[in-house]
Formats: sequence, structure tokens, C-alpha cells
Amino acid sequence: YSRKRYQVDAWASTRTEAERVAIQIWESMSGYAGVWGSHVIGFVKRVDGHTDYETATKLWRYRSDFMIHVLS
Repeated sequence: YSRKRYQVDAWASTRTEAERVAIQIWESMSGYAGVWGSHVIGFVKRVDGHTDYETATKLWRYRSDFMIHVLS
């Protein structure tokens, strides 16, 4: 058993679009249990998320952190 923390960023030209994409990612990953590649996943849970604006790229980013519970 191990826990892995993964960070997923959604980038877009507007805050609303970045949040919309982040929600789709969240809904796809949260609660997942099953086989992921060669690993058995007990469950995936979103543990944090926030939005910020990157002036260098002029893009909005929604960063989501997920805790993945790996059974084997």
C-alpha cells in the first residue's frame, strides 16, 4: 500500500474555462477505483485546488491535487 499525490493543471484563456476543465478532470478522477496501468487503485480523492493567473503566459490555471491510494 502507498499513497501518491498528483497535481493536475488546467490552463485556459479565461478563469471560467480553466475551472470548467478542472471540474471535468476532477469528476473523471475522483472516486476512481480499479486497475491503472500495472497498479490496483483503492481510490482517488481530490484534496486541494486553486486558481491563479500567470502574467508571463497570460493564461489562467486551475491546479488540482489528488491523493491516489495504491493497493498494489
